[in-house]
Amino acid sequence: MEEVKGIIISVTKYREKDAIINILTKDRILTVQGRSSFSITSKTFPLIKLFTKGTFEIYKGNTPNYKLKDGNIDEYYFNCFENDYFGLVTSNFIEEITIKMLIDNEINKYNYILLEKFLDYYLKYSNNRYFLVLLYFAKLLKINGISINFDECEVCHKKLNLNKIDFSNGGVICYQCDNNITNMSIKSFSLYKSLFLQKIDDVLCEEITLEQFKEIFDNLCILFESSFGFKLNSQVLIDKIK
Repeated sequence: MEEVKGIIISVTKYREKDAIINILTKDRILTVQGRSSFSITSKTFPLIKLFTKGTFEIYKGNTPNYKLKDGNIDEYYFNCFENDYFGLVTSNFIEEITIKMLIDNEINKYNYILLEKFLDYYLKYSNNRYFLVLLYFAKLLKINGISINFDECEVCHKKLNLNKIDFSNGGVICYQCDNNITNMSIKSFSLYKSLFLQKIDDVLCEEITLEQFKEIFDNLCILFESSFGFKLNSQVLIDKIK
């Protein structure tokens, strides 16, 4: 038996009452089977909530697969997502983007630290949750090698008067280069720079409207899709938020 500290990033029902659980740690994603974990009488039932952070006791026994035995909970982060439709939909997005970005890639401690800090901030500063979801999206992209080059115009390579972003190519455009991309306000351009360039602890949580959130979210999805070649399922749900 071994103990692992981590955050549950997905829970899938298997058979009648079993669970397949993915736990993100600082150096790996562990896939663990929870036998009868969906039974309310099971001692592992309280452990399998999405975004639960804690110490989990796992073992292999006579099989190569890990199984969940018990655990100690540090925080139930999902509680702050389940109060309304926006929270439920964005929790679905956080689950999807985290799994798709990390499941087949090498894990480093920054992926875990980013998720932990995002969940802590979401718990404490729920009034800025639109911005926090965007911040997690942008930082996760950057940690995994996808970002926007803010240094120079991708067309003429000038470093001045940059006020447009080409999300399909991950670069910026100056006002003199007309490629059918709409000019941005200074505030909007600075917001994107904050999302990608500032450390997460240094970024001031800005209050943005739902309409601004959806616009920026869609643009980040373009950046994601141009890199991975497929769309996020949760984008459809977020587009329907009113």
